[in-house]
Amino acid sequence: MAATRHGAIVATLGVLTGLGSAGLTWILHAVEELVYGHGEQPGAVLTDGVDPWRMSIGVAVVAAVLALAWWALRRWGRPLVGVKGMVRGTTPPTVSTVINAVLQMIGVGSGLPVGREVAPPNSPPCSPCVSARGWA
Repeated sequence: MAATRHGAIVATLGVLTGLGSAGLTWILHAVEELVYGHGEQPGAVLTDGVDPWRMSIGVAVVAAVLALAWWALRRWGRPLVGVKGMVRGTTPPTVSTVINAVLQMIGVGSGLPVGREVAPPNSPPCSPCVSARGWA
């Protein structure tokens, strides 16, 4: 009976992780389309054929919006917990962490060098360890 329950939990967390990762990927591609006019394609660089003004203005606008969004998140949101804190067992605030991960993916999609390694594992929908809290 316990094996069936644990199997169901693992399967559910796998689906939730996949959906969270897919959502972050869709955000990434949508921002690429918005800023560059097309998404990344095999054998081509994302910036190929993009007007430098479009690229500059797009990245500048995204950077300004993200700066305001991150300021607001840190001003009114619950304090974020980094990966080291999570490893030590500190429970991250779900809403603030998801918002932070989405903002990181928006930045990455626009070409800003932020969050490439941290957004998916830091996001509770993509982290089975955090999502499983209270299930076992």
